[in-house]
Amino acid sequence: NDTWFDWNESRIYWNESLFDWKQCRFESNESLSNRNITVPSWNKTVITWADILDPEMKAVTSPFWLKFSPPSMEAQYALGILYIIIMIAGLFGNFIIIFLFSTCKYAGL
Repeated sequence: NDTWFDWNESRIYWNESLFDWKQCRFESNESLSNRNITVPSWNKTVITWADILDPEMKAVTSPFWLKFSPPSMEAQYALGILYIIIMIAGLFGNFIIIFLFSTCKYAGL
């Protein structure tokens, strides 16, 4: 059972995935009156911030931000690694400054 789109005398078939263009077949010469659109259903649960936050926090949060989904765990780990790299670079730079101030002799102070 293929999922199909009719649009401007064209029909596009997908076998399983909406975004898998390698499995796509294209046929033309369809009638303009037949413009049915069928989108495959995705069994994916969408979790938003409104599902996670406490009622007290929801009360002070703008409804604009509640419609977005929270970041994935991969994004959390990537940001954590980035923060660790920035922290190590900052610690190294501060160590160099402390080392230079403690080992160099100042003239005229």
